[in-house]
Amino acid sequence: MSVLGTSAQHIYHSLLHLERADPPDGSPASVAAGKNAQAFVVAQRAAIVAALDLLDHARQTRVSSLCREVMAAPECSFVSVGQWGVCALSGRTVNSMLRVGTPARTVDLDSKFASFVMSLWQFWHMSVLEQTRMEKYLEDSKHDGELPAPGDGTPAQGEDETRARRAAALAYAEALRVVLDTFNTTLESLRRNRDAAAVRG
Repeated sequence: MSVLGTSAQHIYHSLLHLERADPPDGSPASVAAGKNAQAFVVAQRAAIVAALDLLDHARQTRVSSLCREVMAAPECSFVSVGQWGVCALSGRTVNSMLRVGTPARTVDLDSKFASFVMSLWQFWHMSVLEQTRMEKYLEDSKHDGELPAPGDGTPAQGEDETRARRAAALAYAEALRVVLDTFNTTLESLRRNRDAAAVRG
């Protein structure tokens, strides 16, 4: 199984744990899968924080501060802006921007950072996004006169919710992959630059 597939499995079980107080079937295997899933998500969040600490140590506080701000924002807007501007991360003038709005401020970034910043916010806030998705599911179910629990009701309802949960888990796993790959690439580049400077000087 691929790393993305394994991540998606852990995240899928984590989403089940968010929706239900008890494991789906109460079996020891299901309980263990839920605990492993939660531990996986906690470990990935810790890896993100550790990467930000390394960026701070490498004096890349502009990057780490923006990332922490995005992670702390309960709501964040992302708007493509087709105009020239200065990227808040790189300091370079570019002709395609992503405007990121947090409660604290609005910043313009080079659009090449769009996938990373949106993925960071998405993964970090997956529990809130899932809660919102479930509230929408329940709201939509009101129109049918009953409020079935996720996976209860008709077989079609259960299958639809399972498909939606699996699709969400894959999206969160992909967001995690983008974030971790970007941090790894950035930190490796900083290490190479530091090593090259040490050889020269």
